[in-house]
Amino acid sequence: MKKILIYILPWFLTILFGFILYKTNFNSEEKSGEIKTVSYHHLIQERIINLGKLEVVKYYLKDIVEHEVKNPWYLPDPKAVLIASGEVVGCIDLTKIDSADIKFSNNKISIQLPQPELCYFKINHADSKIYSVEKGLFQESDLIDAAYKEAEMHLQKTALQMKIMDQTKENAKLILKPLLEKISDKEVELSF
Repeated sequence: MKKILIYILPWFLTILFGFILYKTNFNSEEKSGEIKTVSYHHLIQERIINLGKLEVVKYYLKDIVEHEVKNPWYLPDPKAVLIASGEVVGCIDLTKIDSADIKFSNNKISIQLPQPELCYFKINHADSKIYSVEKGLFQESDLIDAAYKEAEMHLQKTALQMKIMDQTKENAKLILKPLLEKISDKEVELSF
């Protein structure tokens, strides 16, 4: 009995150790070929900015861009065709109003608002689509980035041509005048 135990015990311990090793290192998720991704984030607050900009108009625009880089005759010309979807927002910076801009009379308040400005203009990459890329010596990503930057500048230029600043003034009056009249119970005159 002792001899059998001496021969069986090492085999039993080896099989037990192998089973434990298998269960701890080769679980069912790894067996199925599933890849796990682990991310660690360490967020640092860089700064806080107080904003006083009142966004009053937003233009949604699409730009069909054909971006081509002209090379010398012996090199191919890389080209990208895409539809860039973006937005341009007009706003009024209310932090620029000071006490000298507000004048009171018996039944009237006059407020000199600051000139409208573009809050931001940006391309919405989720709504944009790349249709064609013909590569030359440039990397594809550089070519597409250049096309998107060109489209973003064109969005800003087009919005200004479409008189977004005039629309911003109009919308600011439509939004602020009734609000201020209701609060003050006086007639409000807004100017820029």
